Amino acid sequence: MADQDWVGGRGGSILYRFRVLFYTGRAVSVLLVTALGMLSYLTLSQQQACCLSQLPSFQRFEYIKAVVAIGTLIVLGIVAFLVYVVLTELNSRFRAYQHEHELNQMKSKFITLASHEFRTPLSSILLSAALIEKYVQKEDKESIVKHSQKIKQVVHRLEGILDDFLSLEKLNAGHIKAEHININLDLLCRETLEAATRGAAPGQKFSYEPSGNASEVALDAGLIKNALCNLLSNAIKYAGEEAEIRLLIEVTPRRTSIRVIDNGVGIAEKDQEQLTSTFYRVGDSGNIPGTGLGLYLVRRYVDLMGGELHFYSIPGQETCFEMTFDIAAQAKS
Repeated sequence: MADQDWVGGRGGSILYRFRVLFYTGRAVSVLLVTALGMLSYLTLSQQQACCLSQLPSFQRFEYIKAVVAIGTLIVLGIVAFLVYVVLTELNSRFRAYQHEHELNQMKSKFITLASHEFRTPLSSILLSAALIEKYVQKEDKESIVKHSQKIKQVVHRLEGILDDFLSLEKLNAGHIKAEHININLDLLCRETLEAATRGAAPGQKFSYEPSGNASEVALDAGLIKNALCNLLSNAIKYAGEEAEIRLLIEVTPRRTSIRVIDNGVGIAEKDQEQLTSTFYRVGDSGNIPGTGLGLYLVRRYVDLMGGELHFYSIPGQETCFEMTFDIAAQAKS
């Protein structure tokens, strides 16, 4: 659809304007060349006729060459200016089209993702509700509790999806700002890890390794918690059932580092370049639920706090995501 719009819709107006500029520039160039030619001819034939007749032939020839050269330079300058205007207009229109094309692709990804991510949970809720009605008649309390818990899990999952979309909207609108205040990073990490493990696979193992004085670190508690939740959630979902997930923090007088490391399946090299793009999901994600916004939001949160997000992945061996914050840079800001 975007390519068709380029040809026949909004893009058609861009091509139309380009054609108008091109043909107008060509017509003006022809008129200028004609006018300068006529002016040169009149100048040589009338106003300067008496003077030229008194000059030697070689000086007369040099004078004519000078007039032609000056006229040619003027024409070339005007043509170059017109070409510059045309190319500038075309470049700005092409960038506008490219931006619109990217927005269309993002909207398409969002619609596809939202329809998929919402359809499956809603189907699960409907199925569990129907089964609960059936078990009520049989007074099977155990099954009722089981499916009630499943409904709660699915609802929490939908809440997470909506939270991601809402966070993206707030970030794009500039409504989220970082507030650097002293927080107990050690306590925050312990609580976040404990909450994340509730949704882990049975065979996954977790460890927490603090280093340095993490009781008072100048960061935004809400942004750090959201970023860490996304990193731990990704590790739990993608690392595999028998993976070991480690949370490491290191605080020094100059730098704070927060790392999430797992020894799971890893990330293929072809996916690593676009990993923090909006709505991008790795090619082998399969039926793993997700919005494709987690790492993008992490990067935006880290940027807001003046930090950097780094990652590396060796498929089948180790994957590491690290958030680093320069304490000295924060103090200057």
